[in-house]
Amino acid sequence: MEKENCCNGEISRHILRERLPSSLGSRDGLEDPLEDTGLVQQQLDQLSTIGRCEYEKTCALLVQLFDQSAQSYQELLQSASASPMDIAVQEGRLTWLVYIIGAVIGGRVSFASTDEQDAMDGELVCRVLQLMNLTDSRLAQAGNEKLELAMLSFFEQFRKIYIGDQVQKSSKLYRRLSEVLGLNDETMVLSVFIGKISVRKLVKLSAVQFMLNNHTGMERNKDGTGSSLVRHARKMCLE
Repeated sequence: MEKENCCNGEISRHILRERLPSSLGSRDGLEDPLEDTGLVQQQLDQLSTIGRCEYEKTCALLVQLFDQSAQSYQELLQSASASPMDIAVQEGRLTWLVYIIGAVIGGRVSFASTDEQDAMDGELVCRVLQLMNLTDSRLAQAGNEKLELAMLSFFEQFRKIYIGDQVQKSSKLYRRLSEVLGLNDETMVLSVFIGKISVRKLVKLSAVQFMLNNHTGMERNKDGTGSSLVRHARKMCLE
């Protein structure tokens, strides 16, 4: 079993290394691989199954790749001479990484997770939420719909794993979110999610409205925490 986990871990990291550069294809006029939704979903399904094998190594690689792309993206946004193509390239990389982070978090359900793995998830979640703070400022003028859809997918994966009665409120994920972002519990995180969706409603991002109208998973929490917030978000998008 240990050998199998090692093999699966290597496979997941190989997919990360090989798939990420291909998201740059549009720079040379090639077809954007993110347009092939079937292939994207197939690879995400695969990563959600094997991505948590040797998770410490996989998470470390994700953090490294994400930090590199996020830093480059921020520098481009702050540069008066940055080309739209260079910005689009980094947005493509970040889109893929956000999808992957959602997939590996969603894969937690298949494994007996440890406190250490929950803390690793916290590191990844913090990065996605910090990226959202950065992209919020661009929505009105140049929002990237593929990146926004990736974030909605991430929201849903996070909700399935870390929102609800089955989650220990002492989870190290929430400890990390509290330390970095001041988000102490699932109610605060859901409020942030709804706030982000509301911002996207204001700029008429049609994909967000579609997701809210067709994906009701966030309403299923037994304690009702998610349902009221999502009904509020849906109401806002339909106004």
